[in-house]
Amino acid sequence: MVNVKHEARFLYVYMCDSGFWVAAIFRGPSRIEAIFVDKSLNTLVQHIKRSSLFKELRAAWPSKVAEEMYVGVISPEEYLSDCTSCIYSLLENLCHEIVLHERFEDNDNIEYE
Repeated sequence: MVNVKHEARFLYVYMCDSGFWVAAIFRGPSRIEAIFVDKSLNTLVQHIKRSSLFKELRAAWPSKVAEEMYVGVISPEEYLSDCTSCIYSLLENLCHEIVLHERFEDNDNIEYE
């Protein structure tokens, strides 16, 4: 684990039950600066690396992502402190919305006779 200041940027990558990946970049325990979503973890990581936010990233979770980003490893519980459960809830709700959006997009592509 690494010690980071609470205003340092922290990346948390979360896998939805649907197989989508959601990445949230935090600046402090209660401020999300960006959210990235993709079906592929590799593509998600590449988008983040090309982002201007990447330069100030200091820590990430899980460790596999932190290693790929060349930043320190810190758990969400350690960085987010009291807000952990509300962040998990937010990400779960986002995952649910992604699935709904995908279903509606699939329905838009159906041809009716």
